[in-house]
Amino acid sequence: MQGLVMTVSLKLKVEQRERLYYNQYVYKAVTNVPGAYYTDKAKTVDEYRDIIDKFRTDMLRYPIYTPKNMTDIDYDNIELLINYNNDFKKNNKGTTRREGNSLVFYSNDLDLLKTAPSTSKPLKLYQAAVLPDGVKYFKRKVPAPFRVHLKETRVNTELRQDIFDYINKTAGVEGSGALMIWLTRTSSWPQVWSTKSFYINYTDSSQLTMMHILFSEVIGKNYKLEQQ
Repeated sequence: MQGLVMTVSLKLKVEQRERLYYNQYVYKAVTNVPGAYYTDKAKTVDEYRDIIDKFRTDMLRYPIYTPKNMTDIDYDNIELLINYNNDFKKNNKGTTRREGNSLVFYSNDLDLLKTAPSTSKPLKLYQAAVLPDGVKYFKRKVPAPFRVHLKETRVNTELRQDIFDYINKTAGVEGSGALMIWLTRTSSWPQVWSTKSFYINYTDSSQLTMMHILFSEVIGKNYKLEQQ
């Protein structure tokens, strides 16, 4: 049995993006394990062995048929990856995407992503930094460095409370007057409409990232505010 060799690079690389990964995740981890290409349909290492055996039989039977590279497969490492992937899906911590021998894990749990197995190349960790969609100019004093508008959409009572709580409890975040009235207005309807005129001023780009995590479904255009 070969020894497991884990290579990890815990340096977090920031990627500037218009939205979070899959519109809801702040972090991603890129793993690389030889043979990961074939793990899609395998929930155990035994199932994985059966898949590899079939591919190798087909290669002998049909010489023209050349599946992806199957050299340097370490079944201990494959088992480690499959088990991690199974737990990741079971705990509903995010989503995954396969790219060749790489599995990319997306989540808001950075500590969990740091434990993703990567054996042939260092584990790469990324953080999405959401950029403003544009710039709004003010002739007078700028009220805040940034502003995000809400979408025109239906919003339930629980989500309205989440928005209110975040604004109320976060320093440097302020909702427009119309938005705050709308958030605190009682209604007999289970859902009420938000409008594009509602906005939240904020002082730090990390606050926009948090808003995307908490209530991404109502986040609309966001702007950098500057004085003319």
